[in-house]
Amino acid sequence: MHASLVGEKAVQPGEKRQVEVDIGTAGRTGVIAKAATVKTDHPDFAMVPLKVTVEVTVDLDFAAPVVFFQDAVAGKPSEQTVEFVAEDPGSVKFGGVEVTGGDAKDTGGGVKAKMVKTGAGAAARWSLVVTTSPKASGPIGGNIRVELLEPEEKTLQVNYSGAIKAAAPPD
Repeated sequence: MHASLVGEKAVQPGEKRQVEVDIGTAGRTGVIAKAATVKTDHPDFAMVPLKVTVEVTVDLDFAAPVVFFQDAVAGKPSEQTVEFVAEDPGSVKFGGVEVTGGDAKDTGGGVKAKMVKTGAGAAARWSLVVTTSPKASGPIGGNIRVELLEPEEKTLQVNYSGAIKAAAPPD
């Protein structure tokens, strides 16, 4: 956590100022509590503890920012699924899904992605299903962009990566 005064000049006696606090929340959800110390030149309050508690919620995003193909083997299809988090999944509508980037080495087969809905109404759930059918071993990586249409228009992104393993030689 980093805390700093808003503005550039020193705070004069009796003057009020805001303290700006930055808390790194990337990849984190739930309650986060942090502490910092504000140093002053006041003889009775040289160091003032500052406690900040925030609740990080995810609304309309993927549960994980990366899809990793850990056990993918050349010649065999591999599938990974990432849950989509929404307060009301039943009201969500998607547009296109675009896979960009690509294989660092031509492993063939490419990467495909699609949004899949299971259930209905309050029980509805959305997942991003990412598949690859590599023909050769080697690294893969790129981005998947998903267009969200409702309840708001925005583009979401998930990265994918992995190392396609060579197939075992036939007996």
